[in-house]
Amino acid sequence: MVLIVDDDPVICDVLSVIFEGEGLETHAVYRGEDAIEWAKGHSPQAIILDLMMPGIDGWETCRRLKEDPRTARIPVIVLTARVTERDRNLSLWAGAELFFTKPVQSDNLVGVVKRTIESTVKPPPPALEP
Repeated sequence: MVLIVDDDPVICDVLSVIFEGEGLETHAVYRGEDAIEWAKGHSPQAIILDLMMPGIDGWETCRRLKEDPRTARIPVIVLTARVTERDRNLSLWAGAELFFTKPVQSDNLVGVVKRTIESTVKPPPPALEP
């Protein structure tokens, strides 16, 4: 499950169609506060997060997700129209694993999300034979 967080419903819809077309379930919310609450209860495999939103911005949303033990291990991928090096650095400082600017190639984003999910899913250790 990928949680999409963007205050633009069109962006959420487009990303949902793209990810679902690649076999990934999605859920969209439009505010940082809603993202935090939803993530606590549903443990998505990854979060796509915009920076510019009403209420708390994406940096604060990311920081709060990373400081809560229930959500700290969920990979956060920032997808934003903000393009400066400062925006990127603040995102990584807040705890984001990756930073992309809009527009982004959908196949690149899907590939990164899939690899991120795969790298966070740890297979069980092999059984020990007697």
